[in-house]
Amino acid sequence: MLYQSSCLLAILKSCISVSPEKTNLKLIVCEKIKGSSYEKIENIYKSQIDQLVVEGNNFPVTLMFMPMEYIAHAMSYAYHIFGGVNKITVNNAVFGCLYSNQDPEIMKCIITDLQSVQPRFRLVFTTTVVGMGFDPPSVTQVIHCKPHRSVTNYLQEIGRAGRRGQMSTATLYYTNMDLARNLPGIQDDIICYCRHKACYRECLLEIFGYKKSSSSPEGCLCCSFCSLECRCENCQLVRVVDEMNL
Repeated sequence: MLYQSSCLLAILKSCISVSPEKTNLKLIVCEKIKGSSYEKIENIYKSQIDQLVVEGNNFPVTLMFMPMEYIAHAMSYAYHIFGGVNKITVNNAVFGCLYSNQDPEIMKCIITDLQSVQPRFRLVFTTTVVGMGFDPPSVTQVIHCKPHRSVTNYLQEIGRAGRRGQMSTATLYYTNMDLARNLPGIQDDIICYCRHKACYRECLLEIFGYKKSSSSPEGCLCCSFCSLECRCENCQLVRVVDEMNL
């Protein structure tokens, strides 16, 4: 498996003739807060569902990638928050899920909606979208509740965001357990990316043999690391407010 993944990365590198960089995509990497394995992922999906309730149609169209065993919990919480299964159906829901072997009609409904410029579904929990044959034009947020085993798969999935050039974000959550070297198929590239202590965009590009260009975003538009030292007006204002609230 490790050999096959290494070969895949080598093939991908040889096929990519242009930089894989998306200048409209901000890269965010976060270490998950303490708690049990379930609690760490629960905190992520609950925060997004709670935000969806408040923002409604202003909530960014989001793909949230998580292991299959957590999707039922996320859907259950979403149904509870939005009024229950008797009130929410596939025809009026603003949240849903995609996974292999799902009911074909439900999958078709969600995928068809996501193909529109103004989709009704704003938050979709999924295990993977690879092979589902859709290219959503309005996704502006991609969240991974845990890392892929390689950067190649990760890059493919975050590429679903910002298809029309909209400013978008790709957030990756991890723990040290997610990056254990004894995990089947785990690659050094994803470990290095998560643990990188400098620009994440630069790190991601270097894996594929590229460097940042003159058109690469800087500061808070680039990645979560570069945001820390951003000196734009908005970031300086946020720091002032934070200091006042201490």
